[in-house]
Amino acid sequence: MFHVSDNRIVYTVASVGIVYDKSSNIQRFFTVHDNEITCITYHSKTGVVATGQIGVNPKICVWDVNTMSHLATIEGFHKRAITCLAFSTDGNKIATVGLDDNHSIAVYEWKLCRLISSYKGEASRVRITRVASI
Repeated sequence: MFHVSDNRIVYTVASVGIVYDKSSNIQRFFTVHDNEITCITYHSKTGVVATGQIGVNPKICVWDVNTMSHLATIEGFHKRAITCLAFSTDGNKIATVGLDDNHSIAVYEWKLCRLISSYKGEASRVRITRVASI
């Protein structure tokens, strides 16, 4: 869950991204995913959210928290699930970690849906304790 503003939060339930506005008591829904969402990240300067899902060939959806517009879908590299996501400081790139045997890591230029780097991780599952800039 991320605080978008004083009155709004973004979070996920099952395969749906949700933006809740406390002041109006209204929820808006992002429904492009076709399987359970496993991770979420938010870039506060751009107002962009990325969500990753589970599945044989899982996808990452990038969407606008203000308009709920679907901006990009990235798929094809990871297997089983996306477990971690993080935007670069400028918001133009996104780093991802998969649930394959090697917990592979990828970096994308998300606006172009272009893989720019990938790396074999390790056998133990990746756990984020602190987010670093990429």
